[in-house]
Amino acid sequence: MNSDANNPEVEGGQQLGLFLVGAFLALVTTFLISSLVNIRGIKTDKESVIGEGIEDLKGRTVFRAFAYRWKNRKRGK
Repeated sequence: MNSDANNPEVEGGQQLGLFLVGAFLALVTTFLISSLVNIRGIKTDKESVIGEGIEDLKGRTVFRAFAYRWKNRKRGK
């Protein structure tokens, strides 16, 4: 705990907390932007290409992508 006003230090627990908050905010921002872009739902499930992971957000909102994955989880895609 060698910290003074000229040389502030970030402790390990603080670093972990900042990392987790940053990672969470990055996911929320990605989901929000992709959902706003795809809110009209122009593509149907049959027309849009389903990728792996984040590729699903190219043509769907986050909730539609999750619902589609959940509905088709036994088919493998």
